[in-house]
Amino acid sequence: MTKRRFKNAKPVGANFSLGNSLVKNIEEKRKTYIRSRKDSDGAQFQNLDDQKVEKNVDSKTHEHTLDEFMASAELAGKEFSADKSQVKILSLAETSIVVSKKSFTITEAQRKELESNLPIPRRPYKVKWESKEELIKAENEAFLDWRRKLADIQEKSTVMLTPFERNLELWRQLWRVVERSDVIVQIVDARNPLLFRSSDLEAYVLEVDSRKRNILLINKADLLTKEQIEEWKKYFLKKNISAVFWSALSASKRNEKDTNDFNVEKLLEALPDSDEEVLEHAPTVSRQDESLSIEEENLLYITDGNELMNYFRSHINPEFGEHHATIGMVGYPNVGKSSTINSILGSKKVSVSATPGKTKHFQTFVIDEKLTLCDCPGLTMPSYALNAAEMLINGILPANQMKDHFEAGALIAVRVPRKVFEVTYSIILPKQVDFEKDDGYTNGMDLLTTIAFAKGYMSNSGVPDYSRAARLIMKNVVDGIIKWVKAPPNVDQKIFDDWTYKEILCKKNKGNMFVLNQISKRNLLEGNTGKVNALDNSFFTNDVSTIHTKGKFAPKKGENGKISLKKPKKIKLRNKFGKKNTFKMVKIMKSGKVVLVLRGRFAGRKAVVVKTYDDGSNEKPYGHALVAGIDKYPLKVTKKMGKKKVASRSKVRPFLKVISYSHVIPTRYSLESEFDKNLVNKDAVKEPNTKRKALTSIKKEFEEKYKTGKNKWFFTKLRF
Repeated sequence: MTKRRFKNAKPVGANFSLGNSLVKNIEEKRKTYIRSRKDSDGAQFQNLDDQKVEKNVDSKTHEHTLDEFMASAELAGKEFSADKSQVKILSLAETSIVVSKKSFTITEAQRKELESNLPIPRRPYKVKWESKEELIKAENEAFLDWRRKLADIQEKSTVMLTPFERNLELWRQLWRVVERSDVIVQIVDARNPLLFRSSDLEAYVLEVDSRKRNILLINKADLLTKEQIEEWKKYFLKKNISAVFWSALSASKRNEKDTNDFNVEKLLEALPDSDEEVLEHAPTVSRQDESLSIEEENLLYITDGNELMNYFRSHINPEFGEHHATIGMVGYPNVGKSSTINSILGSKKVSVSATPGKTKHFQTFVIDEKLTLCDCPGLTMPSYALNAAEMLINGILPANQMKDHFEAGALIAVRVPRKVFEVTYSIILPKQVDFEKDDGYTNGMDLLTTIAFAKGYMSNSGVPDYSRAARLIMKNVVDGIIKWVKAPPNVDQKIFDDWTYKEILCKKNKGNMFVLNQISKRNLLEGNTGKVNALDNSFFTNDVSTIHTKGKFAPKKGENGKISLKKPKKIKLRNKFGKKNTFKMVKIMKSGKVVLVLRGRFAGRKAVVVKTYDDGSNEKPYGHALVAGIDKYPLKVTKKMGKKKVASRSKVRPFLKVISYSHVIPTRYSLESEFDKNLVNKDAVKEPNTKRKALTSIKKEFEEKYKTGKNKWFFTKLRF
């Protein structure tokens, strides 16, 4: 009986596909004809100003050469005609050179000269425009002139110009914030304030209105010591800069504590009288020590949002008269502008992210009837730095955008002592080859190699993943886990480093020599210290060459002093006088080791060792292990499949078995798995009910691992 075909079903087969191909061919010919006519007349593109394009508020600090040319053409309003020609765009890779520690410093005279030549774009004056179109055109021309001026400065200067914001929309946000604010608060990172401070921004604020005031808010002051804060205060006082130290993190913790205390007081008020009598006789905890510590902190930096707002109010110029004042928050990305506003308001009003550039538009928050806060998006202002690695260390650029990880590793290695990395990551870093000139620092290559080995960051070819290790270090530096604080220009950097690492250098290192030995065996250390040590050991050994002969040996005295005339046993000379090499058995079978099953029902399957029994047991007096593996592997899924089909094809059928060591072969891989020891054990295999529960627990663990997308090699079937 033939299969019934519905009337509304579409035709299938060769004829239908042939019709589609013919229609497609005709359509392509039509488009080609229209395109050729336009090209013959000279294809004219529309004026870029006439196109209605949505405003792009994404931060843009790096541009390809072609993108930079097109952006400049868009700002200039150029028109182009398409010419048929063969054009090749060549991308030249930049060569990175790891320099010495002396190359990472800029003198005070150089800094003064460089800061005076670094402008920020200005908004055109009202005289130059009357309509909206004229304003847009004037802003584009001013921004284009500013970029050309920076390009000229970069060509003449010997120091690198840091990546700056190239999106005009974000600069327009800054102009609006400056124009509507009475006090401009420039937030900088306390670890390197001069890098984040823009002196030209302060000059531009006074150009807009001389009555406006500038304040330098130094955030993350909790990462500095008391001596460091005092030195920076002296420097800003000497330069006549209105600066205040502040910690948004300490303020947020204080707000959480006050909220908890308020909730406790509410609960106490709701208690009955009988409970209150019990509480009266209960011992009370004195908070005198806590209040003293808070007062000591306030002497160094502000940790209360109300005190900070009072400080802002005191700097409003009385020439404005009584009006609704506005405080503008500006600064680099990821310096804590949004976190500061959240600490002042006492709740999360602004989204905060570790990625620089989370805020896209300026936002206003009404504090009371007379004051409003204005949050500006983070802007990477033009500044001078040694290289892009310094931008990564200071958190201006996100660690995920790192292109040269060796340069970043070299910079942080010459700034932070070797002991700090050893204590933080529980590792042991190799010392310099020339031990007499060991200054307590390491090099970037050895640092990245050791951390990659310790964390298990390896590539597919078995080489350490240096980029992943560098990203981990950069994120820890930005978060304050690894500290480095820049000293003022009039203070020696070594003194500041001694204050920073005074406590951590006294700690004991908990690292072991295993990772360092493995790296030296593979000759991955810079300077080949492993080969140098091997050569030294072979050259300075105390072994003396001797000669031995076969024959009758003289009679030896026995234990009781009697002479023994027995013929000695024949022993080979190499066994008698040779070196006795003792080898230790290395334990291969460990928990978490991935093995391949060789015999039985599950032969060819991958499994994970749950527990090992090297000495055997009463039931099985041979070496065996409890393994959990995959009997049925997940099937391949595609984007076209629905959720139900994807879920069904992603299921795993596990197995649990006690197997002999001779029936498995260990691999070099391992899988971190956390099985429930109460369910997954050797006794669970004996009874069906307990085994069913154990398999359910294993299945859940394996499916969660599979959904994460990691360890795909474990969930793929072996092909024989």
